[in-house]
Amino acid sequence: MESAAPISDMITGLTLYCRLVEDIIEGETELTLTEYRMLFFLSMTPDKRARIHTLAEALYLSASTISDAAKNLEALGFIEKADSRNDLKAVWAVVTKDGERELGRCTTALVEYSQEYWSLIGPQTTQIYLSSGAKLIEHSNYPIQAALELPGQAFYPFVTRIYLLSAVSWFKSTYNLSLLDARILMLLLERGTVLTCAEISHLLKVSNSAVSNAVRSLSRVKHYVEREKVAGSGKIKVQLTEEGVSTAQEIRERFITRYMKQFDVTREEFEEVLKAVHPRHRKSYMQKVFGESFAGI
Repeated sequence: MESAAPISDMITGLTLYCRLVEDIIEGETELTLTEYRMLFFLSMTPDKRARIHTLAEALYLSASTISDAAKNLEALGFIEKADSRNDLKAVWAVVTKDGERELGRCTTALVEYSQEYWSLIGPQTTQIYLSSGAKLIEHSNYPIQAALELPGQAFYPFVTRIYLLSAVSWFKSTYNLSLLDARILMLLLERGTVLTCAEISHLLKVSNSAVSNAVRSLSRVKHYVEREKVAGSGKIKVQLTEEGVSTAQEIRERFITRYMKQFDVTREEFEEVLKAVHPRHRKSYMQKVFGESFAGI
């Protein structure tokens, strides 16, 4: 039996992996996740430099967030700021030798502390993900192809965060939905059944309060779901409305089309990836990593 919610599982797995990366960076190094991502990007460019505006666009972050991180990195001696002779308004960030050494330490920590994750996943699924990450770098609009010279486990943390944030941006700009909103709609569509807020929280690995707030908005503002209190239990049952089904189906199909374009695969190849990574006839990789109960409802 194949996964009842393959795309929902795919997005959840990506989200959980990105949380793991953030925990490693902020728990084992002196950098924040944003600072690490800036150093990685700068170190992979041919001249080890980029405009602050370019960093904001490439990393899907606000200019103010990038500016604040740049100040911290400059104070640590990991980057230097430079003006452009051709554009006096442009400010460039240039990674220093100390910055490259710090990135090396971060990369070593990421590879070391994520080794158990990759071991649990197994070589077949690992290869699928690392190959997908390599394709994203190959097709990037920015000159960071030098990242492909690193081991896959070293560049994958950076590129997966980019992919997740691009999905967040796409859901917001196209449907005015948050990532959690889209995940709830996709989960309900693919499961094809009524779920409680607690069950959605369990399946998406998100707090019950966050799910409750999102469901309330999807019901009252978007009218994509219906909420119903279960008498005597305090539980809230959630199901898609007709409009919600239509919207979720559209999101799912457009997500698949977007994935096919980003990774240069056919629909059949995409379906094969889902079957390989999210089966139900044996343990999925997320059950191996995040516990037997994962997606067990």
